[in-house]
Amino acid sequence: MQKMTDKEYFALDRASNSTLGRMRRSPAHCRHYLDNPPEPSAAMELGTLVHCLVLEPDEFESRYHVMQEGEPTAPRTGTAADGMIKALLDGTFESLYWEGETPRKLTGKALEVLEAYRDGADSVKKFVTEPTNINKRTKEGKEKFSEFQAKCEREGLTVVKDDHLEAASKYWDWECRLGDRTVAGFEDASRARNYVQYLNCIDNKILISAARYAKALDMSVSVMAHPVCQKLFAFGQAEMVVLWDDPETNYPCKAKIDFVSSMGYLVDLKTTRDASLGEFSRSIAKFGYHRQDAMHMDGYESDTGAPAGGFVFVSVESEAPHAVGVYVLDQDGREQGRMEYKYLLTEFSECKNSGEWPAYSNDVETIELPRWYK
Repeated sequence: MQKMTDKEYFALDRASNSTLGRMRRSPAHCRHYLDNPPEPSAAMELGTLVHCLVLEPDEFESRYHVMQEGEPTAPRTGTAADGMIKALLDGTFESLYWEGETPRKLTGKALEVLEAYRDGADSVKKFVTEPTNINKRTKEGKEKFSEFQAKCEREGLTVVKDDHLEAASKYWDWECRLGDRTVAGFEDASRARNYVQYLNCIDNKILISAARYAKALDMSVSVMAHPVCQKLFAFGQAEMVVLWDDPETNYPCKAKIDFVSSMGYLVDLKTTRDASLGEFSRSIAKFGYHRQDAMHMDGYESDTGAPAGGFVFVSVESEAPHAVGVYVLDQDGREQGRMEYKYLLTEFSECKNSGEWPAYSNDVETIELPRWYK
């Protein structure tokens, strides 16, 4: 049993309950989840904040910054400034964005020449300028110019001005230097740089609004006001990681336990909309918490060599009055969870070994209307 950061934990190439939960839909969906881990939802971020306030309150100041009135706000997700902020933070701005003078857009003949540059060097050769050494007021000059026009018609050449060629050449040179980068608008780039400077000033802590902080604080107070939680969370270790190899499949597994109480219990803190007995029972089945119960208990015993006293769910509602429910799953529920996670782990191990991650059946199957409709 050991302590590690979320980044270190998620980097471990081991099976967890959250990974196995994706296998229930199909191995293909699980593989996609592993290759494209989703961004945390607002509900998940609230849960993480409540975890910190309840389980590791001394870490709050070093992890979070409560935004004050008048401080910069983040641009909307998906906007140009938002993309620039991410690029500045990960050091890829220069390779993704062009920040500098942008040439004036071309029109008419200059644009035609530019399109020829884009098509290839040979295409540019069809554009020529009028000869500068011909005096069209003389008979000889008129004859030479007629010969020039005939050559243009014969060879399919287009006559343009020197200014058109020069403008197209400069614009093409700029496009070559631009490459695959996106032009950074002055306002967006300025806002992005100011916001990154603001993040640096607050040591890149996680930003939360005053309202979000107040809600999370109320939830944490509600948890700690519960008489059972006061005992469970009095002494112990928070956010502990257990690592083990499943004895049946020999596949490496991992679990991050919210709190290992000195009373011998593994405690899992859940934030939910409804913590009532009936509704949380449905949440257990829907989100696979019974698998988590069994897997964490097995992992703890395998890692430490001693069985835990039990597994306790502490469920707190995200809306006032932030009611709290404390639950222990019955033995049948745990055995059901153990049977499910063992089956999914076997399937997951087989997919990892074979490299094949099938989705649904390749055959035509008969489908029925749902029972509730009949």
